Amino acid sequence: MDLAQMIKQIREGKSLRQADIAEELGMDTSNYSRLEKRGVKLTLEQVTQIARAMDVPVEELLLGHNFSNPQKEVKDLKIRIAELKAHNEICVQELQMQKESHQEEKVQLQENIELLRGLIKNFETILEGERKLKYEQMRILADRLKQASPEAIETITENYIKGLKG
Repeated sequence: MDLAQMIKQIREGKSLRQADIAEELGMDTSNYSRLEKRGVKLTLEQVTQIARAMDVPVEELLLGHNFSNPQKEVKDLKIRIAELKAHNEICVQELQMQKESHQEEKVQLQENIELLRGLIKNFETILEGERKLKYEQMRILADRLKQASPEAIETITENYIKGLKG
């Protein structure tokens, strides 16, 4: 965040209007508005005056933190660390639950893969059996055709074609 944004944020956080700060600095609001928008082009003296008018340390304007009360800073940081640790614990627990869920899903997927492999093997066995059956049917048909009369061959052929269609 740049200096102009920091000044505006702190001013608004303190519920101060540009007119309030302008009055403290002894200038009109439009001049202060231009000054606030300049941000990084402000002189140290101007930043100091704005900080005094907003009743904040210069460091807060420049760095975004109020370092005037180190004990409070340490206390606030400890609170924030405790909050982050609690949040981290929740995240770790959620990740652990997701990991366990994924492991269960992995086991289920492995079982499904084995089931599918078994089905594929059964289908291959069935297809091989059907192939052998068709081969045997063709061999029997060929034997019959060798021994049959022309009329019988016609009847056998018609029956065989009907069997293929039906």
